[in-house]
Amino acid sequence: MDSPQDASAPQLSYPVTERPIFALVIGINNYQDGSAPTLRGCINDSNTVFAYLKDTLHVPETNIVLLHNEQATREKILSTFESHFINNPAITRGDAIIFYFAGHGSRQRAPVDWHSEDNSVETICPYDVTEASGIPDYTFTHLLRKLAFYKGNNIVRALDICLDPEFDCFLRRH
Repeated sequence: MDSPQDASAPQLSYPVTERPIFALVIGINNYQDGSAPTLRGCINDSNTVFAYLKDTLHVPETNIVLLHNEQATREKILSTFESHFINNPAITRGDAIIFYFAGHGSRQRAPVDWHSEDNSVETICPYDVTEASGIPDYTFTHLLRKLAFYKGNNIVRALDICLDPEFDCFLRRH
């Protein structure tokens, strides 16, 4: 009997899903001006996710936005989320939507008017984190709720985040 290592993965000759898939895939190894420790595998991981979507799930490249390093600014991530997902007329209710982020994450002091039990929020760190700050979990919760309202709740959010205790994007910014 063949061992599991000897068996090759079955090749799919048909789409895995009858519904279209749309994805925003982000990988950041290097941050602006060396403001955060360099990471080694985020670009590779995001390329692997991109290849899996394209080659295995047969997602058309037009349905995937891939942002690396300097492309993944705070403004670009947020505007692409809005344009590629929420305001995209090609996405209909129930289509699969995937958000993948590989890079640094951090915790920041919560703004005064935000409710937070420990006075902090968790963030993903965009390329320009020291200029523009991290993107708080509250912001993503709002965007995901808005997305679910307009496009349905077939949404996957995968965060491959490095939490480095030596790097705090709030402290580095102020």
